[in-house]
Amino acid sequence: MGRTGVYGFQHAALLGLSILSLSALPSSTATSNNGSGHGEMLTRRRLSQRATSSTSDGQPAKVNDDYIGGFNKVGESGVSAQMMFLGDNERVYILDKVEANAMQINGHPAWATVYDLKTNQPEALDIITNTFCAGGAELGDGVWLNVGGNLAVDAGGWMANVSVGAQQGANAYQDWDGGMAIRKILPGPGATWTDDPTDYMYSHRWYPSLITLEDGRAFIMGGSKDGAFVNTVNLTNPTYELYPKYEGETNFTSPILVDTLPANLYPITHLMPSGKILVYSNRKVALLTYQTGEEDYLPDDPYAVRTYPASASSAMLPLKRGDDGEWDATVMYCGGANIQNNEWNGTLIDVQADKSCIKISEKTRQWEIEDELPEGRVMGNAIHLPDGTILV
Repeated sequence: MGRTGVYGFQHAALLGLSILSLSALPSSTATSNNGSGHGEMLTRRRLSQRATSSTSDGQPAKVNDDYIGGFNKVGESGVSAQMMFLGDNERVYILDKVEANAMQINGHPAWATVYDLKTNQPEALDIITNTFCAGGAELGDGVWLNVGGNLAVDAGGWMANVSVGAQQGANAYQDWDGGMAIRKILPGPGATWTDDPTDYMYSHRWYPSLITLEDGRAFIMGGSKDGAFVNTVNLTNPTYELYPKYEGETNFTSPILVDTLPANLYPITHLMPSGKILVYSNRKVALLTYQTGEEDYLPDDPYAVRTYPASASSAMLPLKRGDDGEWDATVMYCGGANIQNNEWNGTLIDVQADKSCIKISEKTRQWEIEDELPEGRVMGNAIHLPDGTILV
């Protein structure tokens, strides 16, 4: 079971760098052991020696304010935050995978909570289907989606028996197969998740990508029909669909997902000012006209694979208006791994993470090199800060 501490940050320091990597700060790096042999890295610009205390489970409880960005442990989230979003000014919604959490709801372990930012208290929310490895997005009307996920699991996390109704809740956790599920919530007081089988996707999706479209709907792309370290011909779901569905709409097959096995899970997607979607999968990039399924290929990435499990961080840089008066968008990718398709073997691999950062725009259609990271990274995040800095 994952750790569930919630930390409150008092203030943030903004540094005027084009790309700010935590490990690149002029600072000391401190590690607090959480008891599992894995440390939590806390990196800040040094003002003075930090002081910490620990809770009974070995987590850091406080970092002093004179160490920039000091924090305190203020509560428990109830479940592990595998997925989390700020629903409104008072509530954070948290989703875990199905597991034996101590918090209960309706006679089974909870795998979802809402955390009250005023009281620092979690409240269990009921979700019927397994949310492990799902994807999420916000619709234009403020409704949040969580879609796809894992087959139902039984005690110990093993797949529930498919022949005795265990995929429909007849198991130790009372969870259902979540592969086609569309879960919805409109944040606010008393809000609950809805999970209606008549409103499900066309097919199972494990590790899908979602973005919000210009009309407020959700674009749902890729994934696999069941879990795997990397995708396979038998498991891949190289399609996309839109939600809510319009009459007559169905799955679209995506050639770029077909062409980029096995590293085509969680494809990186960005909605461009033209209305096309920039899709990155494995080393390939295409501009997708999602209404028709047309894909316009751009040059391959020359440096690395940047999709799961060699996941890069990505960010759309601040928009610029060209001399023609049209907006142009540039997307930057940092990290990944320089691995060839024949090196994926379905199990854990030992490949150095990549340090490169590159960017591309719809107008230039060519890769440009950015400053590289100080060290290789996979599965990072690129976060826009208020001063235009990007934190990687």
